[in-house]
Amino acid sequence: MAVLVVVVVVAVLAVTAGAATAKADPPLIKWSQTAQALKLHITHSCPTAPTAVFERATLLLTCSDLEEAGITLELREDIVAEKSECHPVSATKLSCSLTKEIPHAFDRLEENPTAFSGRIVVDWESFDDSLIDETESGEDAGVLYADTRVTPLSTSVLQANPSFVVVDADLGWCRACNPARRAFVRVARRFHEQRDDVVFAHVDLVDNRALRHSLNKTCDGQCVLHIYSRDTSQPRAISFDDEEDVLYERVSLYTSAPFKDFSSPAQVFDSLIEHKSSVPAPWQERRKTVAVVGVFGSADTAHKSAFTQWGAANATRELFILGLATSVFHDIQPPAVVVFRSEDGDYESLSGDAILSTNLTHWALIRTLPPVVKFTWTSRETLERSGLPVAHLFVQDAQAKQQARALLQSVAASYRDAITCTYVTSEFPEIRDDYGIHESSLPAFGIAENAFPQSARYPLITKSLTQAEVAGFVSRFLAGELTAAPKTEAGDTSFEPGHLAKVSLRTFEPFVDGDRDVLLFFCHELHPSWQRARAILQETAHVLSASGAIIGVYNIGGNAPPPGHGQRFNAANLKGFLWTHTMDHTARPKAYTGSIKRSRILKWLKANVPAVKKTWAQIQANVKELKAQTGEEKARKRGVFQEFVDQLSHLSHEALTQDGGVVKHVIHPGSGKFLTPGSTITVHMIGSLPNGTVFENTMDDGVPYMFKLGTGMAIRCWDIGVSSMSLGERAYITCDSEYGYSKVDTPKTIPPHSPVRFEIEVIESEPAQREEL
Repeated sequence: MAVLVVVVVVAVLAVTAGAATAKADPPLIKWSQTAQALKLHITHSCPTAPTAVFERATLLLTCSDLEEAGITLELREDIVAEKSECHPVSATKLSCSLTKEIPHAFDRLEENPTAFSGRIVVDWESFDDSLIDETESGEDAGVLYADTRVTPLSTSVLQANPSFVVVDADLGWCRACNPARRAFVRVARRFHEQRDDVVFAHVDLVDNRALRHSLNKTCDGQCVLHIYSRDTSQPRAISFDDEEDVLYERVSLYTSAPFKDFSSPAQVFDSLIEHKSSVPAPWQERRKTVAVVGVFGSADTAHKSAFTQWGAANATRELFILGLATSVFHDIQPPAVVVFRSEDGDYESLSGDAILSTNLTHWALIRTLPPVVKFTWTSRETLERSGLPVAHLFVQDAQAKQQARALLQSVAASYRDAITCTYVTSEFPEIRDDYGIHESSLPAFGIAENAFPQSARYPLITKSLTQAEVAGFVSRFLAGELTAAPKTEAGDTSFEPGHLAKVSLRTFEPFVDGDRDVLLFFCHELHPSWQRARAILQETAHVLSASGAIIGVYNIGGNAPPPGHGQRFNAANLKGFLWTHTMDHTARPKAYTGSIKRSRILKWLKANVPAVKKTWAQIQANVKELKAQTGEEKARKRGVFQEFVDQLSHLSHEALTQDGGVVKHVIHPGSGKFLTPGSTITVHMIGSLPNGTVFENTMDDGVPYMFKLGTGMAIRCWDIGVSSMSLGERAYITCDSEYGYSKVDTPKTIPPHSPVRFEIEVIESEPAQREEL
């Protein structure tokens, strides 16, 4: 059975006059647990009198039952920052007491372990005189980390002929460098798992005067790494602190290839992408890295703080913090923030003077947007965050990619900071409908003041679109010379009994002015009860077919108010209005103020519409038949859903709802940091159907999906499924149609009432109270 190794550096108060080389006897080690801490007591036999003991030691603590109990306990990272006391108890014994706060460390253990075995090891090793000058005492001490690849810097380090040696040098474990040291050790472990040609080493500069002078090292809180390459004569220096990921990316940059091979920005960023370890391999292969952001040079504290706080706020792009790579960016004076666009190989920079006064999130987002992007639901999130006007070029699928890019390319280049350019295929007719553009008018062009649904629209419809026409239209828009078109969806053009009619601004008058009885409901499509209400109204419309009465819905979020009815209907909230065939459509309709229930609506219509009362018996028979069909349909759908779930029977699963309508299969566990309602969650996802058809994949354009957890922004199974996941976790969430998409409001690519499955990876979670810079 594997054992867990915990390394604790024990600072000894007594200072040696000479280095000890003898091995110590095994100490007596006991643990005691209190409510909030685990306390370690050591009684150690010293090889000589306490006045001549070693300066440092390494404690190797092993416990064979921890791994079996399913817990990883790591004291090495923080133990030296907490209380430690050592004092002699006799001429040959030293007693050390160390306290480490580990809240809830043993909560997952069935039985708390109370006894451990361990030993203290002193490892002294002389340094190679050819690499490091003679020390003041003639001998140097190195610290051996038993479970990492950090070793003393000596001749043996170079015997394996490594490609790179990463050297961490400091003045005797100064307190300011302790957090950075622990980051260095963790990075060493990560490299040990990936590359055998990179060796990490430590050197103490206290007794290395010549080396200290050559490195110009002072213990001022800024620790420095030196990377020796067999392909270069001089080491490269990297300043670092306790940010492990930053250090990892910097070392990755410098060890990915010899420095002399970096001749262009593209090569620098390609090397970073190649060594990005946080992305699982299968996803890394499919990811399209659109941009890279970096700080170059030794930025002062204020610049570092601004950039660090910005962090991954721009969650739709890969973020890397780079070191001194200015040799390939000749036109940049550090400190600076640089954005690299992999699509066109170009980059832009923001100087240090502007970093503190610039909204870095918005600045980077605008510059990392591709000049021309295909419109998708995930790209819409990015467009909304940009805040810029959005130019839409509407095309048929067969015309799509190349023609759209060619037409928009020059416009996008001319107005990069003023608008964003997208092309929209027939996959999204609702976007085209917002402009009032019919499919027969394609190709067509339009500009929205922003990407939000309620923004004003400006359509351009001509017989043939040219770049000159589009450019002129954009110029007039930016000059404020255009008049916005009334917002209207397409709507149904014919209205048949038995079907729920979709009524828009352009079809309002034909709907209410016909020789028929119509009940029209007004509501915003984002209303939390809208989807359920539409399903009920669809059933009600079906059973009313015998009477000839028609029920319609009017989305006030996608349509301007009808002429003459704006004040009344724009404020309507799931309210219905009745026009009978005997009244003028300009007359005041009768309002339905009851609840959205089939039985209540039918009874109200029976009392107000003679045709409904006359055919009431047939309507009741239709209701009875609908109930029978609904029961059979539910049984059929449940069987389809269960077969869908069983496709993943090789994975362990968990039902997240009482009725089993949302099921989770874990692919890769996360960090254990679970997500909280209200947080902005960033995920990559692949949506699929029972037959294997993929209906959405954020990997296609490399843009993750963002939503606020638990606020109804996504379908119910997303709120339920994602709330059960932790940061970094990857899982399948399989959803019955009750929790996914019902018959109404179903995307065009998903059959009505179909179960769906999402492969989801949680990339980032931003707390609700956090504000962007």
